[in-house]
Amino acid sequence: MKSDIKSMIPTVYLPEVFFETAMGAIMPIVAIDATLLGASVFEASIVMLLLCLGQVLADIPAGKLASIIGDRLSMMLGALLASALFLILYLTNDWIQHAICIFVLGAINAIFMLARQSYVTEVISPKFRARALTTLGGVIRIGIFLGPLFTALLTDEKSVNNIYLFASMLSLITLAILIIVKLVYKRIEVWQKDTQSVTPISNTKEFNARNIFQKHYKLFMTLGIAVLLISLIRAGRQTGLPLLGQEILLNPQLIALVYGISGFFEVITFYPAGKIMDTFGRLYVAIPSMIAMTLGMFVLVFTADFWSYLLVAAFLGIANGTSSGIVMTLGADVAPVTYRTKFLSIWSLLRDTGNMLGPLTISLGIAIHSLSLGIGLTAGFGIGATMLLIIYVPKYSAYARIQK
Repeated sequence: MKSDIKSMIPTVYLPEVFFETAMGAIMPIVAIDATLLGASVFEASIVMLLLCLGQVLADIPAGKLASIIGDRLSMMLGALLASALFLILYLTNDWIQHAICIFVLGAINAIFMLARQSYVTEVISPKFRARALTTLGGVIRIGIFLGPLFTALLTDEKSVNNIYLFASMLSLITLAILIIVKLVYKRIEVWQKDTQSVTPISNTKEFNARNIFQKHYKLFMTLGIAVLLISLIRAGRQTGLPLLGQEILLNPQLIALVYGISGFFEVITFYPAGKIMDTFGRLYVAIPSMIAMTLGMFVLVFTADFWSYLLVAAFLGIANGTSSGIVMTLGADVAPVTYRTKFLSIWSLLRDTGNMLGPLTISLGIAIHSLSLGIGLTAGFGIGATMLLIIYVPKYSAYARIQK
């Protein structure tokens, strides 16, 4: 029995918004906090890279964990561990310790992310798949919008680590919601069967991650690389935007405010994008959004004051919001039913590798010449993502163009 989007509000979207608000609150200050603790700008960009590296290394184990204990317990575990880690981040006073914690946080985030994506993919009808997954992506963006606004309110120029206490509290609320939903909605099919969200064949030796990758090698090396590049440019934006704010001498509150405004534009564009994908096809959102993201990153290089910085950040927010859920939707389109969770763990690995390479590209640009070079290099990968999407979405997704 397939669920509708409304039934997932208490089971996925509500806990998700609290968890992502916690993550969104810390995103603008991870690199800044590293510099306040003694790291250079280059070292601070490496800290952002470690967040992504943690996710990459945990993706395959997270898939195995979810297939064993179920999506709900995986999300609970992720929320509990995140709350504890935020407390440790609040107490640390050394940038090396800070960097290690950020690395572990990335691994925890991988557990939570894969569990929620696997669950939504399992229970939603293909007719509403893009809207459900775009809404999931949109909820992430609500957190990215709300989190930095709280950061702007709760931090000052000399200290930003108070936000970690706030993030820890939100993670505990996430855990509480998941527990309450389990108790109140015991008879909802998804909670009764969450440990059976994939068929038993998915846990056999024949369908381990290596064999799945070999079986779908061409898919992963074409459409999968497009997903990697989409994630790369998105992550480059997340790293480059606050660092550029610092470069043009904006204070942390203004940077967080702009980050939040950019997130607002993401929030108001995600659902229309999902509706378009379900009505007309994936290409009608994937291509325009990637062109806009590439253009926005190129223009970001030339911002030099608050107002130009704000305008480009808002434009990037629209572009990123429009592409909300496209990576998860394409993954759901091509994932085989019999070993969906493990297949999606490889899909997540490609996505998170892109998330890791985004900050790395920024860091390499800084090391070679400047932050502007890093942002420009990141934008260049958007051209490659666009071309791959044009060629391979129609080849692999049955919903590339929807015939009426």
